[in-house]
Amino acid sequence: MKKVYLSLFALMLVITYSCESETMDKIKDVKSKVNTASTMVGNVSNMEKNAKNIESRMESLKELTPITSDEFKDWMPDDLGDLKRNSYKFNTVMGSTGELSYENEERSLDVSIMDGAGETGSAVYASQGMLGALYGNFESESDTKKEEIVDRNGVKSVETYYKDKNDSSIRITVDDRFVVNASGKNMTTDELYSYIERLKVSDLN
Repeated sequence: MKKVYLSLFALMLVITYSCESETMDKIKDVKSKVNTASTMVGNVSNMEKNAKNIESRMESLKELTPITSDEFKDWMPDDLGDLKRNSYKFNTVMGSTGELSYENEERSLDVSIMDGAGETGSAVYASQGMLGALYGNFESESDTKKEEIVDRNGVKSVETYYKDKNDSSIRITVDDRFVVNASGKNMTTDELYSYIERLKVSDLN
């Protein structure tokens, strides 16, 4: 009889433990879903906040005068450290936009700088800003490339590194006005960003 009682007690412990374990699993599952929902709500809230900030900045940019071709030419650097400028373009089709190309024997850099000032420029700036807001925090990696959002001195930079080619691309805004798109051959994203810093786009203000 004693053995029977012990067997029943052991069985009750197993059942109780199983129930508690199942209950804990359910609690953990609920907590996980609540945290996921909270994160989603937080992301939506941040997107709304970013959208309002972009809309406000767009209105301010409308009042500014876009840079001219002469201003762009007076500003553009002849070289960026070891890279020499080999060409440039300037147009006002979609806001004032300047394009520059630099190279040396080992690497090259192409960069486009769009001024967000004025009616047209501010609209393009807003569309770029909204796209960046939708990205949020993003990171993706494969055998051939890595894409991510990087914080560069408090500004979000959309960056791609092509591992098999050692090429990079970066999209970033400067001074809440200029949209910079740069691509570099035979350089990492950090190296590409260092060339963007050497451009001193802020001097166009």
